[in-house]
Amino acid sequence: MPAPASALPARGPPTIIPIVAIGASAGGLEAASRLFEALPANLGMAFILVQHLDPNHPT
Repeated sequence: MPAPASALPARGPPTIIPIVAIGASAGGLEAASRLFEALPANLGMAFILVQHLDPNHPT
């Protein structure tokens, strides 16, 4: 049986988290790695990295 509505915690407005998309060609892997190493862990953003790699390029 679910808890009565009065027992549930109050909800505030939804949290907005910025999403940052980064695209790079095969040569950008090192630059992207350096960027992520330099950013603080608690930045409050989500990152998507789209990386094009040559099939013979080490990952």
